[in-house]
Amino acid sequence: MTGLRCIRMELGEPDASGRHRPIPIEGSEFVIDCEMVVVAIGTRSNPLLTASEPDLALNQAGYIVTDDHGMSSLPGVFAGGDIVRGAATVILAMGDGKRAAASVDAWLRGELPPSNSRGGGRVGRGGAVSAAAGAVSASAGAVSASAAAAATASVAAGS
Repeated sequence: MTGLRCIRMELGEPDASGRHRPIPIEGSEFVIDCEMVVVAIGTRSNPLLTASEPDLALNQAGYIVTDDHGMSSLPGVFAGGDIVRGAATVILAMGDGKRAAASVDAWLRGELPPSNSRGGGRVGRGGAVSAAAGAVSASAGAVSASAAAAATASVAAGS
């Protein structure tokens, strides 16, 4: 990954529901240089995530179970927002993202104890943190939180 290709949009005429649909502005393409992209859309966990991590505890509705720090049943894997609570407001997701960002930072610094939740997982404190359908991103202690949606971060095995 070297960048994210984007195109500016404008609102078109309202459709039958009254919603103005976005329309691409021709010739407005641009690239945002980056090494990682955090996709923060949707209200459900990615089926690939839940299928590949059988120790990730989900509740009966299929949402990720977390402790008071936002840590899932996999030590070093944090979640918040819609992926934990179901469809809710952006304000709640922002609060969860802020809490998860602080927890990821504490975890990477070794200040946050392991979750009391069940489970194991292939994670380590020294690695990079990436988010799936999430709003939290960190790398070796540098944390940023997006106010977009659900936060799911996983710490890749590292030093």
